[in-house]
Amino acid sequence: MSDETIGTLIEDLVSEAQTGDIEAATAILEDIVDRFDELRAAERSDIRRSAAARQNEDIEDETIAELTGHLQTGAETQMSRAAFLLEAVSILHSLESEEPTEKEDEPEEATQEPAEDVAGELQELGDRVQTQQETYEEAATRAAETTTETEVPPQVAVESIEAPNTADAGESFDISATVANVGDQTAEDVRLTVDLYTNGDKEERTATVGTLNGGETTSQEWSGISNVETVVVTVESANGGSDGSETTILIEESQTDGRLDQEADDSIPGYVIGSALASLGGAGYVLKRRLDADEDSEE
Repeated sequence: MSDETIGTLIEDLVSEAQTGDIEAATAILEDIVDRFDELRAAERSDIRRSAAARQNEDIEDETIAELTGHLQTGAETQMSRAAFLLEAVSILHSLESEEPTEKEDEPEEATQEPAEDVAGELQELGDRVQTQQETYEEAATRAAETTTETEVPPQVAVESIEAPNTADAGESFDISATVANVGDQTAEDVRLTVDLYTNGDKEERTATVGTLNGGETTSQEWSGISNVETVVVTVESANGGSDGSETTILIEESQTDGRLDQEADDSIPGYVIGSALASLGGAGYVLKRRLDADEDSEE
């Protein structure tokens, strides 16, 4: 089934766009970004588990096909979300840029046409992303049923990174990362590395996790962070492989942040674009896991 939260938000987005309330529509788009991020974090561990399960030597061809389908639809779902966000931003920005007519003889209804067209385009985008979500959840359910029938080797994964979407220059904030062993067997000697990037400069912080039992998670927090634009988290294990993830933080009033379109109005926040790029990165992540699993199965 499709995600009910996304469905409701898309309905609200279309409604606000139809009335021409760009500020309200943009606020709803931010909520959609947050929900996409939540879904991506939850799906990431499931996808990593499917990729790890494919490494089991006793796995059957039918099982491999189910797990491969999960990985494939995972990548397609991330790309679908990225396309939705990028196109939604473009559509809202075009509506925002529409100049009001000053012709007295032009029918009043004509001024509503751009908003009506935008609402239709957003609805079509929303239908597409929800259809893809349904396809993913069906594939994920089949994969979950498959992995319960086989013991999955130890595999560490970054489940989530908690950080603010935006922060003022010089403002202090906290970040945290949650990592897990998505396999069934114990992961040994688990280590966590966090790279903090500011204006191209990197600061590295590390933490020793130790042992993670099958299905176990753990979190690490860092405080007193400021002016960091990119956070890269890597988790490694002596017998459970490695995994990495990253997130970006929009530092407001920064003169060196090139991610913002300087001609765009501030009402369409830069981190919406950032989330779209993160979704594309997520698609690349899933495809890489599929290729890695293919290579392992051929050895």
